[in-house]
Amino acid sequence: MSGRTSHEVVIVDAGGERRIKVSGVLVIGRESGDVLVADGTISGRHLQLDGSGPVLLATDLGSSNGTFRGDERIGSAVALQPGDELRFGSATLRVVAPAPAPLPAPALPQADETSPPQLGPSSGRPPQATAGVVRTEAVEVRFAPGSHGERIATSYAAVARRARSTLAGFGSEPWGSVPIVHLIDPFHDGVELVAGGAMIADGGAEAWVVVSPESPPEPPHRVLALMFGAAFPASADLQLLIEGYGLHRAGAPEGDLSGRPLPPLEQADGEERAAMAVSFVRFLIAREGIDAFMRVFAAPAGRGDETVREVYGPSLGQLEQVWRRKLASGGSDVKTGEFLKLSLRYLRPYKLRQVEIFGYMLLSLAFVAAFPFVTKRLFDSALPSGEFSQVLTLLLALGAAFVVSLVAGVRQAYQTAWVSNAVTRDIRQAIFDRVQVMPEPWFAAHPQGDVLSRLFGDVRVVESGLSQAIGQGVFQLVSLITSAVIMLSLNLWLGLVVLVAAPLVGVVYRSMANGAMVRSVAVQEQSSALLSVAAENYRAIPVVKMFGLADRERRRFAQQSDRLFRSTRRLTMWGGLFGLSVNLIVTILRLGVLGFGSWLILEGEFTTGGLVAFLSIMGEVLSPVTVLVSLSQDVQASMGSLVRINEVIDEATEPEAPHLGPVPLITRAALGRTGHVVRHGAPRAR
Repeated sequence: MSGRTSHEVVIVDAGGERRIKVSGVLVIGRESGDVLVADGTISGRHLQLDGSGPVLLATDLGSSNGTFRGDERIGSAVALQPGDELRFGSATLRVVAPAPAPLPAPALPQADETSPPQLGPSSGRPPQATAGVVRTEAVEVRFAPGSHGERIATSYAAVARRARSTLAGFGSEPWGSVPIVHLIDPFHDGVELVAGGAMIADGGAEAWVVVSPESPPEPPHRVLALMFGAAFPASADLQLLIEGYGLHRAGAPEGDLSGRPLPPLEQADGEERAAMAVSFVRFLIAREGIDAFMRVFAAPAGRGDETVREVYGPSLGQLEQVWRRKLASGGSDVKTGEFLKLSLRYLRPYKLRQVEIFGYMLLSLAFVAAFPFVTKRLFDSALPSGEFSQVLTLLLALGAAFVVSLVAGVRQAYQTAWVSNAVTRDIRQAIFDRVQVMPEPWFAAHPQGDVLSRLFGDVRVVESGLSQAIGQGVFQLVSLITSAVIMLSLNLWLGLVVLVAAPLVGVVYRSMANGAMVRSVAVQEQSSALLSVAAENYRAIPVVKMFGLADRERRRFAQQSDRLFRSTRRLTMWGGLFGLSVNLIVTILRLGVLGFGSWLILEGEFTTGGLVAFLSIMGEVLSPVTVLVSLSQDVQASMGSLVRINEVIDEATEPEAPHLGPVPLITRAALGRTGHVVRHGAPRAR
């Protein structure tokens, strides 16, 4: 077994020089802690040293005047090497002992040198498995001769080598130590037979993996992640995240976790724990990115949840609740067509107005339908005839069609706005009514800012989506059908080329829609969190002023604002990339039609007027396609908000209290001379 870690430091202050061995957590301060330093410029609890791992870690405990290594002020856990010197107040601390102890000799240990030792079946500890060994630069695999571990040791070591490369830079992985993995047979722990899984020794130097022909070994990614992750100061608080990250790097499947009750993350066990851990880790990575997730592992000892708040805003428990709601809703994976189905309950009362809107849409297409035929006749007949009367007649017909389209379009826009605003009013009232009958635990799980965000922010986003779907969406669909029929009547071959190529825009949308959805929901959640911070601060202003917490509150608000900024930026960049892809397809298609049409004219199969008319109506086909796809992006962005709204409206409520009758109104006659309130029928206050 590897040698134990040994750290030694020298502290020099006004009282002289002290040499101290650090084997665990040690606190240095002016008033409390394990080592007291008499210096008025040092905080009561100033500095923490953690020597429980192979590297000595130093953490400033939020001191007023700071702790410095050279000119650098340290904050969270900083690894110290021999010769490093810290300065705090008038005192200095110097590391004088080597950090990790030397690795054990590569020779196989004897039976009495192994850890843990061979114990009886009731001991509760795994048996030894060190008679055989496979060594690589990444891991040392030990096994008992003739066991199943011996048969798989070589392949396990090869997989472990790849696993270590995927975990490069994680925890103690870069320190150059070679972890030891024992492949052992199933054993009895004193309560039951242990037929699978893995156990990690304190400090992460060794692991015992139970293997048998019936039970495949624990994935090396998870085992190595736990071993390397043991070096993190807050590893005890973040163990589930460490496990999940190892499984994530291994590409482990999440399984189907929706539709069934799940235990709390910390109480999960076995395969269910693995599936929940990797799912939760991927949720966190998708929420803020891999860099933000990795910052959590830099948390000082005992401050894991506090660091999670700094990185993500909500606590780990609140994030777990958001993750569970996402699982319960199927990840909010709602298709565009289902958006209208979910919205149907709010649109149904206004179906007659929607029929009227559809009629105005048909009338507003009069100009679109007339323009290509008028253009073709203008170039092919009227202009070659030399008679301006023919040109004037065509222009008058086109002008009449334009007037009809204009009047119908104005009326359509008004009715569409009326319906969308009425639906918004109804949704907001439905949410407010529902909140009045929610059970008390619901309010504990939904902060004020979250509810207000749904009541105003999410409703506003849904209003935009419904307005686009009812107005622009249906209109563009009708326009697309009309324009496609006209285009085919002008030239069948050119029309087929456009209709075959135009769906490429839909392919681009389909491939990018899920990314837009994820980024949209993230923006809504971060907006809700920012509103919650502002609401909590407003309620607690007296406490903030009393205890001088203004700077802390400013940092909280700034951190959450930065998270919202990053989420909004990611959504905007994704939309820009989508628009660029669509424009590229449309431009290539236009050039292709222009070239093919010119060839048909030269071959005598088409006319110049026909090509001009076709190019004009082609725009009326491609434009609806691009608009419909961009509207799908808008509707996709509204889906997350609609799901959040329906979560409130569909939530189970508690029975209403028995009717107690109205409270009597307070009137001027009910007030006594002294200003006391007097109810009707009660004796007047003297």
